[in-house]
Amino acid sequence: MSWSGNNITSSNNNTAIAQPNVSGDVVYTFNVVDDFGCTYDTTVSVFVKPAGSIGCCSLPSPDAGTDDGICSLSYQLNGTPSIGNGVWSYNGPGIATFVDDSLISSVVTVDTYGTYNFIWTENNGFSCIVNDTVVITFLSNPTSDFTTTFIPCNGDSSVIEYIGNAPSTSNYNWNFNGGSILTGSGQGPYNVIWSAGTYNVSLYVE
Repeated sequence: MSWSGNNITSSNNNTAIAQPNVSGDVVYTFNVVDDFGCTYDTTVSVFVKPAGSIGCCSLPSPDAGTDDGICSLSYQLNGTPSIGNGVWSYNGPGIATFVDDSLISSVVTVDTYGTYNFIWTENNGFSCIVNDTVVITFLSNPTSDFTTTFIPCNGDSSVIEYIGNAPSTSNYNWNFNGGSILTGSGQGPYNVIWSAGTYNVSLYVE
């Protein structure tokens, strides 16, 4: 089963959605092939009013915003509305709560970190409905925990290993307090050596 005709945007068995881009009588054909290979069809004619006619609407062109990420469970959506009434919906790993789901600049709060799709749908009447999606990733604040191995003697090195929750693509700002790095970069692990003394090692992750 299939539909054919002017500017059919989607078709699923006996159901189709069309957005005709011409005015006048527009013909759509429904085609069926039975189990014996015989074909059948029927047609339906739809009268499309010229643009600007009374009762016609303009298709919205919403912009849900730019994909983004944040180290928080809350985010202020920042899209650009066009025409008609709009409303937010979503899908993602947790529950999202909008301060006002009819406001395109609404703050949204989720209960689970992860990546969410937020869909801004605008309805300008007469089935003139268009949506746009923005992808927002909610990240937990990175931790800067690390471990060091004991240095038994002067001239021996320590292995310093990051054990926090940040991904390897984060920026790792290590301060080895004058130590010499034998091996290691980025997240690590590092092999570091110092001269005799007591030293503080610190890490800032962003």
